[in-house]
Amino acid sequence: MNGFEILVSAERRAPVAPAEGPSARVIPLRGVRRAATPPDGRVREAIDVVVGGVNLTARVEPDQAPCVLRDLALALVDLACGVRRRAVVRFYDAPWELGLERLDHGKADGGGDAAELALSVIRNGADVEVAVHDRRTLLVDAIVGTRAAIDAMLSPTDRARSPLADVLSAELEAARDTLARLSVAPAATRGFEEVQAIVEPEPGLICAFGGELPLRVAHSAAAPTVETSDVHALLGRGRLRAVVRGRTKDLGEVHPFLVAERLIDLGKNVLEAWERGRPLHSRVSLGHADAPGVGWGGPLVGVKLEAAGALVLTLVSFQPERESTSFPSIEGPDFVDAAVSFARAMLRGIVRRDRAQASNLRLSSLRRKVKELSERLREVARPVGPFGESDLVNPHRASYAPYLARAVPRDVPPRAPSAPPVRRLKYEARWTAEVPGIDLRATFLCGDRLILSGATQTACVDRGDGRTLWKVPTVRATSLPTVGGLARIRGDGRLELRDFGDGSVVWSTTCAPRSRGTPAACTVVAPGLPRLMVASDGDRHLVAYDLTSGEPRWRHALTRPGAIRIRRVGRLLIISSDEAQLVALDALDGHVVWRVRDRLRFAAPAAIEREDLFAVAGEPGGLARLHAIDALSGARRYERALEASVATELAPILIGSMALIVTRDRRGVGLLGVDRISGVERWSAGPGTWPVGTSLLGLDGLVVLNLPTGETVALSATTGDTAWRHVFEAPLQGDAPRRLEPILRSGALFVPQDKVRVLRPADGAVLGVVGSDLVPDMLRVDERCDVYVAEESGHVAAFAASARLEVVDGGGNRPRLSVVR
Repeated sequence: MNGFEILVSAERRAPVAPAEGPSARVIPLRGVRRAATPPDGRVREAIDVVVGGVNLTARVEPDQAPCVLRDLALALVDLACGVRRRAVVRFYDAPWELGLERLDHGKADGGGDAAELALSVIRNGADVEVAVHDRRTLLVDAIVGTRAAIDAMLSPTDRARSPLADVLSAELEAARDTLARLSVAPAATRGFEEVQAIVEPEPGLICAFGGELPLRVAHSAAAPTVETSDVHALLGRGRLRAVVRGRTKDLGEVHPFLVAERLIDLGKNVLEAWERGRPLHSRVSLGHADAPGVGWGGPLVGVKLEAAGALVLTLVSFQPERESTSFPSIEGPDFVDAAVSFARAMLRGIVRRDRAQASNLRLSSLRRKVKELSERLREVARPVGPFGESDLVNPHRASYAPYLARAVPRDVPPRAPSAPPVRRLKYEARWTAEVPGIDLRATFLCGDRLILSGATQTACVDRGDGRTLWKVPTVRATSLPTVGGLARIRGDGRLELRDFGDGSVVWSTTCAPRSRGTPAACTVVAPGLPRLMVASDGDRHLVAYDLTSGEPRWRHALTRPGAIRIRRVGRLLIISSDEAQLVALDALDGHVVWRVRDRLRFAAPAAIEREDLFAVAGEPGGLARLHAIDALSGARRYERALEASVATELAPILIGSMALIVTRDRRGVGLLGVDRISGVERWSAGPGTWPVGTSLLGLDGLVVLNLPTGETVALSATTGDTAWRHVFEAPLQGDAPRRLEPILRSGALFVPQDKVRVLRPADGAVLGVVGSDLVPDMLRVDERCDVYVAEESGHVAAFAASARLEVVDGGGNRPRLSVVR
């Protein structure tokens, strides 16, 4: 039988500067004998629990040794009295813990001196590390050894007592006296039964795992009333094997429950990379060898996922040592399916054998992970073929065509050989205001009024003279102007509509708050359609509210949480999110009209022009595909692969016969021009051509880029050639506008830089400059070309185009002056 001994010694350490490199993953074992250290070091107690010559507690911090010894004594008292069968002693500042389990092999009416104690040392956390598992000793030996260790700590002979031992001296003395009077009580019933939770590889899978998990099931009539996390109860060691295309690979002895956790985590990473079209190379250890003379970490599983979706699975077994076998041409979902199948069968086997484990929080956590991964796998692993086998096409396309807005074809007029004379615009300041804690995203120009939202209030001012019309106390919220008033979605989920006239609440309702990201919302206002506002409800739902009464009309559920982007085309709402599908909903009742699926996620918003819809599936750093879709039926016209990294926050820009896709990487942004009809690439400018933060605007035949470096460039949408270019004064560091989006109004282009400049889109001629000392973090322009500028500091200013005299042709070659507004 193994002996149990606790060695107590003084450890003197001088203050040591922290190492520059990363700390070691496992603290080295401390020897029983310690060399003398400088006398000016601090005295700290150090303990070593040794069972059969194996040091179990070499990871106990010396500062916490008295606390660990006290907790160990109290745990032994409970185990000896039969109060509980398992106990855990934590090492305080270190994430390690010592697990103790009483094992009664004798009869129920026999003595308790034969009771054994199984000890395990693990590092708890998301990734459990098992240092020592199931070391056996007699329970009476553990009691005697712990009592002797407390005596040695309280009665030092050749060393000073630890300060913490002085503080805990009363508790340590009480624990020592209790251990001295303690005798091991016999078990009332047979303590446990050893069973096996067997997991057979699921047939029909390309890749599957199987194994056996030994469990010790306690004979207890009382069901647990409190849910606790007990990893030690799930640490049985059993054999693991993998079956790939009918070939069985024995991986040796492992801890099957920990293997299930690691396979689920690895499967989640594989599925994430497979969805995003990104390569992945990962290797996971399935456990410690726990054998003398073995210097490596046990079996390994390695995956190498290519961007195209093919996966190479590598298995390294325990015996023979480091025998490696690779299985190529496995799809990413096949490995994820194997991990989910193994973990699900493991959970069922554990609960079937030991009902008490249903209250184990560690097992419940794994169950939730398996459920989430299984739902994601079921959603993305549906068949997606070249002809859209899993797509849903709208057979009643003609019924949605009348709701499209009438549009006049935009023909690009030929450029005149010489530009006409430039008309100068002069601006004069009209009024200024200050809004503490201004929310630039919730500042809107609504008719003859300007809505200004701050940290604690929302105000409405007259755009002409800046007079305050109303002011109400509010909290920050996502705001959207509608025909019925200002809609506000608060962080707590409250949705309200405020009247533009006096700021009063027209109606208010409750919806679920989002746990991450900004709520999405859009309005449906068109002839023949009810006035609706469609807004996100929580993380996975969209709800349509009647703008008049606030009553919900329909509710649509998404398959997964994530950012939601809504585009409207007539009666249809095009929904793109972090899903591998693009969905069109009927605005009247919310049913799915058509659906387009892809292996990659439709994270970028869609671009729509009449019946043409262009959407990009994919994310930066991975694969990407451009889809050309009929907006009314959902039928695919074509799709093409995109080699460059796509900027997923921007929709494609549709200009004439061209579709421009914005690309981006860490160097900057670029553009890719493809033909809208055929998808053939016409021109490209690689990522990094323009700096990060560049804003783009599509015009007739041109795309205007406003750069944070003070430049404004116009490119031909057909060829990518530079049409015109301006280099303005670069903003000082910290004074660059937060938003650089140009605004087209009444045939003039308003460009925010260090100042707001008015340009003529055709040739880039400067028509005017808005002289303001404010940084144009927010820019609004009304139909009269009046300009409203807001700075992040809270200052707001309005500028009006002043009357001016202009020389015009009076007829008969006689010029005359005209007053122009």
